[in-house]
Amino acid sequence: MKPYYKPPKDKCEVCGKLLYGTDRYKIKLYLRGDFSKVVFKELVVCWDCLMKVINDRGLRRRFKVRYKKMRALRF
Repeated sequence: MKPYYKPPKDKCEVCGKLLYGTDRYKIKLYLRGDFSKVVFKELVVCWDCLMKVINDRGLRRRFKVRYKKMRALRF
């Protein structure tokens, strides 16, 4: 039986830019309020889109944003 292979997320899920050779960030959006431990959405984004998400006040009012740096993909 062959091992399961899942291809890496190589595009920014916000702007569509290829992420080869650059830093990637995994963002988890948690609902605020009673469902504070429920992950609403998980995205892989570039640095520019991470800054857009962090600085968006409307989004931060609805969601708690947590992010983590991922390793860079090689060509």
